[in-house]
Amino acid sequence: MKIKELMVNDVLTLRPSESLESAARKFTEHRVSGAPVVDEEMHLVGILSETDILKHMKVLVDDEVGMRYLSDTTHSLSLFVVMAEKGHEVTDAVISRLKIAKVGKAMTTSVFVAKPEDTIESVAASMINHNVDRIPIVDDDKLVGIVTKSDFARYLATGTTH
Repeated sequence: MKIKELMVNDVLTLRPSESLESAARKFTEHRVSGAPVVDEEMHLVGILSETDILKHMKVLVDDEVGMRYLSDTTHSLSLFVVMAEKGHEVTDAVISRLKIAKVGKAMTTSVFVAKPEDTIESVAASMINHNVDRIPIVDDDKLVGIVTKSDFARYLATGTTH
């Protein structure tokens, strides 16, 4: 079976110039945990995941507010506990930085891709070997679809591709 039979054609995409806040909102609305990042011609330039957003939040905490609160024994991720408090200055500072932070700064640029004619076995093996949750499908260097771990799970559970 070819991956084109399993891939999703209607792909949520992001642009490098979009804010991380916008990307997070789209992830929530579409119930996805990541999306390909494309240019105006649909050329793949990266991929953004929830993990990438969390990593960038840590960078923002370190850069923006970490030095005010951190001691040698406190890790910046501990500040996420503080951020749970609405209206806390740490939360407000990080959220305001996320509103202007761009997808292009947080995205992963080294992306494993597949072609529509690749077999589902080879794509599944790539996902396992590279420990990725999604693989964009490209044809003539343009994004034409995506396949995720959920697509494989659905296929295994139901025998249906969509």
